Amino acid sequence: ACSEIPYVGISADTLCVALTNLAKISERRTDRMVNSHFSEMPAFLVRNPGLNSGYMIVQYTAAGLYAEMKTLSYPSSVDSVSTCGNQEDPVSLAYNAAIKAYKVSQKLESVLAIELLVGCQALDFHDVTKASSTTKAVYDLVRTEVPVADNDRVFYNDMVSVIDHVRSGKINALLSKHLN
Repeated sequence: ACSEIPYVGISADTLCVALTNLAKISERRTDRMVNSHFSEMPAFLVRNPGLNSGYMIVQYTAAGLYAEMKTLSYPSSVDSVSTCGNQEDPVSLAYNAAIKAYKVSQKLESVLAIELLVGCQALDFHDVTKASSTTKAVYDLVRTEVPVADNDRVFYNDMVSVIDHVRSGKINALLSKHLN
């Protein structure tokens, strides 16, 4: 007899894969912005890139988060442990899949926030006034707490600030307001 239907576990595993793919896209866009070979902006989006490493470590952070997400995206629902005197198999391990989906979603928020942070810095190498009203609104929100990086500094507080904007829904609310 099978007492557990695997749909919840399969759905949570699928969510992990989908969120990780979104993180892959975001991290690659972040890399393209900090990579002067693709962006035609200064290396690592900082003036005097030979003296400063700028947003290089921030992009490493996004890459590291993405790598963790890939590991967490191995499906739990393909595994099974017999229970109840070998009478309940397969067991979908849906709880594990749901916990992993939650962890992956938190990491995705960080990866997307990093892309926003790097995108604002990239915009500083262009005419900010020519950005769309929506882009400018997001830029202005980020810049209320995160100054332009002209030289190296610790970026942890900058990342936390933007992650908080993403996690709290401020970015979504701002986008909804400007896109409706």
